Amino acid sequence: TGAQTPRNVLRAVPQAEPQVFDPHQSQANVTSVHAAMIYDTLFSWDANMVPRPQMVDTWTTSDDRLLYTFTLRPGLMFHDGSPVTTRDVIATLRRMFVRDSQNQIFAGLIASMDCVDDRTFTLRLKEPFNYVEFLLGGSNGVAGAIMREREAVTDPFTPVKALIGSGPFRFNTAEYKPGARLVYDKFEGYLARKEPPSGFAGGKVVKVDRVELVVIPEAATAYAALRQGEVDFLDGP
Repeated sequence: TGAQTPRNVLRAVPQAEPQVFDPHQSQANVTSVHAAMIYDTLFSWDANMVPRPQMVDTWTTSDDRLLYTFTLRPGLMFHDGSPVTTRDVIATLRRMFVRDSQNQIFAGLIASMDCVDDRTFTLRLKEPFNYVEFLLGGSNGVAGAIMREREAVTDPFTPVKALIGSGPFRFNTAEYKPGARLVYDKFEGYLARKEPPSGFAGGKVVKVDRVELVVIPEAATAYAALRQGEVDFLDGP
């Protein structure tokens, strides 16, 4: 057999095992971590909680602050190889707005959302609103994770089945072992932004080939695994 290329693997003990994988259905930090690994967002909050573009390339606002025009970055791709389009974005936003009180306020001010083409869409408001970019990235309740249209049309109160995003990692469903291990593989098709990372924003440059979340509920056992070099760090010791 040929020699295998060594892989960079990061092993971490999560603060808890994720029970919910649908980014629009849980406020738990472990769900948010999962969402941040496999999905991307239109905007993300930097270290000062200022919304910065993530999947969005450019955007404009009309003088009356009622019409927003967003253009997605070129080359965005889902883990199945399909391109990210504005149809996916609009379907996701409609689903996301149902699940959170902050976003419901925002949604109540939206007159329309329309595709211009595969990379550009418009959002028209009934009255000016100061938190458009901020809430397009998510809220305190749900992650602003953009999913494929076929998952986004799922009822907001029914968990999505396929865990396919366009983020820096793909979820390895074949190696997922409930109660023991979750595996995420680097997504080679992910295009990181050029800006330096800040908070949740900026360039998400993947420096490992694989992340394994090793589920160890008992604290003493987790610390022993850390001391013995079986894991690299504990999330929330």
